[in-house]
Amino acid sequence: MKNMKYKNILIMVLMTVPFIALGGIDNPVKGDLEKIIANVVKVAQVLILMVSVLYIIYAGSMFVFARGDTARIAEARNSLLYAMIGIGLVLGAQVLVETITTTVTEVTSSSV
Repeated sequence: MKNMKYKNILIMVLMTVPFIALGGIDNPVKGDLEKIIANVVKVAQVLILMVSVLYIIYAGSMFVFARGDTARIAEARNSLLYAMIGIGLVLGAQVLVETITTTVTEVTSSSV
């Protein structure tokens, strides 16, 4: 059973390879420091979101395989909750970074 779990995790990770290849992730080390940091953050966000989606799929499979066992259903519910919290944090961080970046850009451009 334990080998099956690792096999399923490996399959889910390998399923993300086409999304990474076709997702338009740019080379994160070209340009000035600001662009490098922005590209690295963008790549990290895309990877975290893909892993979160896979974790949601895993939590859904936990619901299916729980078969009415209340402890396993509670574990699946917690897994789904944590995945949704992770997606919310990543998207919230993206909004926060964009807001701070535009504010700093406007302040520095108006003061010069």
